[in-house]
Parts: sequence; structure tokens; C-alpha cells
Amino acid sequence: MERANLVLASGQNVFQQFFRFGLVGIANTAIGFLAFLGIYAIIKSDKHLLALILSSFIAIPIAYLLQSKFVFQSTPRLSTFLSFLALYVTPLPLNLVLLEMLVGTLGINAVPAQAFLTVSISILMYLFGRFLIFRKR
Repeated sequence: MERANLVLASGQNVFQQFFRFGLVGIANTAIGFLAFLGIYAIIKSDKHLLALILSSFIAIPIAYLLQSKFVFQSTPRLSTFLSFLALYVTPLPLNLVLLEMLVGTLGINAVPAQAFLTVSISILMYLFGRFLIFRKR
């Protein structure tokens, strides 16, 4: 049984593109977390939310550049960055609401609930990025 060879208009294989999206996501998650650790160590206080916000200022542009170049093979532009920025901050409230619904209302343990949401939101982010942010014009 052969796997379908889904090729995008750009000539990229959809499975290869999604794989690169995953690798970039892992790399950017590590970059963001390391930035958080560094900033938190520097400010040495209970300002963990400030460290998270500041580390996001580092991680978001890096995520955009990595996704532009390595995933979607697109030229970075201010207009797509602003769309990416809007998209990148959107999942947090959604994640909070859905996690509370799964845990508080349905009684699902928080760890598997968040694992499910992480995978689901990652797939949604890929689809939104592919079809809304980095679409070929």
C-alpha cells in the first residue's frame, strides 16, 4: 500500500512540510524556554509572567523566520509577520478555556488533556499558517 504523494502548489510534499513544521516547532519551543530560563535567572524575582512575556518577544520573531524559510519557503514580510503574530498569540486563551473545560467539566486529568490540546492546537496552527499566513499569492 503506497502513501499518497500529496504535493502542494509550491512543489513541496505535504508530509515533508508538516515534518519540517514539527522540527521548527520543537526548536522554537526550546529557544523560547531557554530564553525564559535566562530572563528569569537575570531578573531573580517572582516575575515569572514578565519573563514569559519577554521570552515571547524573542521566540515569536524566531518562530516566524524559521517557519518562513524552512517550512513554507516564503520571503519574510512585515504583513505576514503581523498576521503570524496575531495567530501566534491567539491559541493561549483558547488553550486555557479548553483545558478548563476538559479538566473542570469533563473530569479529564490535566496531563493527557493538555497533551491532546498541544497536538490539536499544533495541527490547527500548521493549517492556519499554511493556508492563511504563508499561502502563495
